[in-house]
Amino acid sequence: MASIMAHPADRLLEWNVVMDGALLPYEAQQPVRPPLRHWLLYRLFDKRVPYPYRFWVRHDVRSRWFLFKHAVGWLLLFPTFFLALCGGAWLVPSLIAPAIDYVGPPLWLPPAMYASALLGRALTLPRMRRRIRRDTLRKHDFHEDGAPVVHPPPSPFPPPFPPPAPGWRYR
Repeated sequence: MASIMAHPADRLLEWNVVMDGALLPYEAQQPVRPPLRHWLLYRLFDKRVPYPYRFWVRHDVRSRWFLFKHAVGWLLLFPTFFLALCGGAWLVPSLIAPAIDYVGPPLWLPPAMYASALLGRALTLPRMRRRIRRDTLRKHDFHEDGAPVVHPPPSPFPPPFPPPAPGWRYR
């Protein structure tokens, strides 16, 4: 009678089989995420991802949080360039400051510039949301509704000769 009870490992195997079958349709709908390098270039610099990951981009662009992720990528990238500019504004004059008594830009200037850039981006992002989505989809060969662009197959024949210029006669 002890053999009637299933072993816990068998129950776990059965549960895994059931869950794999239940999650299969959900996993089939999820596109493949690009590798980290391509993902960072896409997120920070709005670069085009390789072809196998285009459907992930379409899924990302059509998601609810796309504009938020786009803005966060911009907000992470902007301070890098901003600090490089401000660092140069303080570093270069400080090397020659004893000679000319130059103090450098005021300390309130970088936060004020960064705050104005954030405010400008926050005010323009809602107006540009359609253009951002459309341009990202076009860059990855999709129409605005998310349908893939179908390119005609290449022709095995060379292109026809252009017509002769007007006024040209055969002799």
